[in-house]
Amino acid sequence: MEARPSKRTKVDDKVDDNDCVDDANANAADVSVDVPQTPPTPPTPSSSLNNLLHPSLIPPLQSRYPNLLPLQSALLPHLLSPTFTHNPRDLILTSPTGSGKTLAFTLPLLNTLLKHPVPPALQCVIILPTVSLARQVYEDINYFTAKKEKGNVECMILSEQQFEHQAVKLGITQPPYTLSPYSPPPTPPQILISSPGLFSKMSSLSNLNSVNWLSCLNPKNILFGYVFRC
Repeated sequence: MEARPSKRTKVDDKVDDNDCVDDANANAADVSVDVPQTPPTPPTPSSSLNNLLHPSLIPPLQSRYPNLLPLQSALLPHLLSPTFTHNPRDLILTSPTGSGKTLAFTLPLLNTLLKHPVPPALQCVIILPTVSLARQVYEDINYFTAKKEKGNVECMILSEQQFEHQAVKLGITQPPYTLSPYSPPPTPPQILISSPGLFSKMSSLSNLNSVNWLSCLNPKNILFGYVFRC
């Protein structure tokens, strides 16, 4: 009579997955690595810039931006310093979205315009790849400049719907009506924000002698033929 293998023998021939996991955990427990604990760098408070800022910029800055991002804390003390203000140079900045570039270039711009006022004239042109981004930067600047009794900085964002009126204010075209001799001439804004599509329509804006600031976000796309929506 042929003998049958016992059930115990059949079970012993199998590999128990749980045993493998236990063995792996036991072996892993024998390996230890000492990782040095580096304390996180504390954020730089925006109040550290107070001695460099125009007084009207301090309350809104501390209200919305109590702490600076690393990029801002590295750049702003340099860009706000009198040394850079009196000896401006070109600056190329490359950093990812959300790193704080907008504040890094708009705050020094506003600070200079408020600290060193000049007769009303277009002084800054900001070119952004899309209308939505242009609107966002406009709102960020307007947050700092709105509701000022004196020393206000006017910012204009080009709009397809208001283009004719804005062209008059910029001095590109004559108004379609006769101004009263007692009416003051239209005052141009100090800051002009636009997408490339709309700015290309301002080809007759030839008098840019007063412009001291030019900011261009995503210049690679603009230079190499990216298709922009107006």
